[in-house]
Amino acid sequence: MRVAIVGSGPAGFYTAHHLLKHALLKNNLAVDIFESLPVPFGLVRFGIAPDHADAKNVAHRFDQLLTDPRVRLFGHVHVGQVLSLSALRRSYNAVVFATGAVRDRRLGLPREGDLRGVFAAQDLVEWYNCLPKESRRGPTGRRRPAEDTAAGGSGIPFGLDETDTAVVVGHGNVALDIARMLLLPVDVLAKTDVSEEALAALAKSRVRRVHLVGRRGPLQMAFTAKELREIMHLPNITHHVDMEFVRDHLARVDQAGVPVDRAKRRLTEILLNHPSLLPLSGGAAPAPTQHPAAAVAKSLLLRFTSSPTRLLSDATSAQVTGIVVGRNEFVEGDWSRVRPVSPPEEEVIKTGLVVRSVGYEGEAVPGLPFDGRTGTVPNDAGRVRAANEVISTCAAIHCDASTSGLYVSGWIKRGAVGVVAATMYDAIETAETIVADFASGALPAVTTDGQSDSVEALLREKGVRAVSYQDWRRLDAEETRRGAAVGKPREKIDSVAEMMKVVQTV
Repeated sequence: MRVAIVGSGPAGFYTAHHLLKHALLKNNLAVDIFESLPVPFGLVRFGIAPDHADAKNVAHRFDQLLTDPRVRLFGHVHVGQVLSLSALRRSYNAVVFATGAVRDRRLGLPREGDLRGVFAAQDLVEWYNCLPKESRRGPTGRRRPAEDTAAGGSGIPFGLDETDTAVVVGHGNVALDIARMLLLPVDVLAKTDVSEEALAALAKSRVRRVHLVGRRGPLQMAFTAKELREIMHLPNITHHVDMEFVRDHLARVDQAGVPVDRAKRRLTEILLNHPSLLPLSGGAAPAPTQHPAAAVAKSLLLRFTSSPTRLLSDATSAQVTGIVVGRNEFVEGDWSRVRPVSPPEEEVIKTGLVVRSVGYEGEAVPGLPFDGRTGTVPNDAGRVRAANEVISTCAAIHCDASTSGLYVSGWIKRGAVGVVAATMYDAIETAETIVADFASGALPAVTTDGQSDSVEALLREKGVRAVSYQDWRRLDAEETRRGAAVGKPREKIDSVAEMMKVVQTV
């Protein structure tokens, strides 16, 4: 059986790993992994925060998988552009899309896409993780961050040297990552694989105060306990939470007899057991400062039941100057839903940097049905549903009449939820579905001559220089060498053109 996996992040590798170890396929399997960038590992390389080196260790397992003679890497090959789905379907019995969720969700506020200083979490994550510049999306529908700063100010990305306060909207792990990166001492980050550009900018940052704004309550926080505990114990940080509200809310929920998930309860216990929480208001927060200084304390303010209602700006420069948040209340009888209080109660938070972190969604894959409401490809246990079963999702794109042999894994399959471990279980399900279809004879036959170089020949015809595993090892060695020169585990190469130059230098 020949399998093509599109996407070299955790979902793609976990799917490949489970297929490769399956007894039924042990001596009858070839897996080709396609990646649009010259480097593999997707979210592990470009999504996990630089200071979480332990979470990145899974890349070593993925790298080991690439040494299996049954596996080939085709980096720098964009399926859908240089290689069509129809070409893959002719060459492989099964094609798995593990393309993730690459589009950020928006707040829906007026001028959200126009004001300087308003960004998606994705913009910062791509920047400090050194996604190649050619692939960075920048703020949705407008300038990229580097160009954004050129419109005014000193040119430091994201205007980090122009404001002392940042507002991050969202109560998930990515929001915590952003807050932590803004609050961590630079000497700590200097020992990670954060990009040198980001490190230099963070060293000049004036941000001393970060608000984490969530629309619901403490029992709806989407953090993991490890991440919350970590940020609540950062040194030289004051932590501000309305604990009177937290205690009252928990008491009301318990009084109502509402069952509470153990993991959610653990998050509230981290807050309740913190030895030195301060209220949201008062004089404890550090005063604004004109220059960064390690001795100046920083602060994290965790806000519940607050929804952004509008952005404030400087009319002359189109720079955000504040965000208005409205207070919410829980719907009576439903402790998971909130609504704005009536009459409205609003508060202005003065800031020059607003970051939305309210989730991601997938993008349509040409040839596959797509559900725009969920940002996923409709599927049954990873098997892509036939177009005639989900025809309403095919209105804006071409859907192949037959989806036999097409599968999805990871966030494009289930939505952008869960950590890397959840992706593993999801990938196992997809792999088991493929094995079941193979065993039942349901997989389509390869319609090319079946030679292993059929895809390579097609790429050669198109003049595409695919990156192999051996090429990746050269890139890896070069990044490690550059990192060692500045006391870091690696210094990532920040452009596709330079990556390809390294690959082609023998």
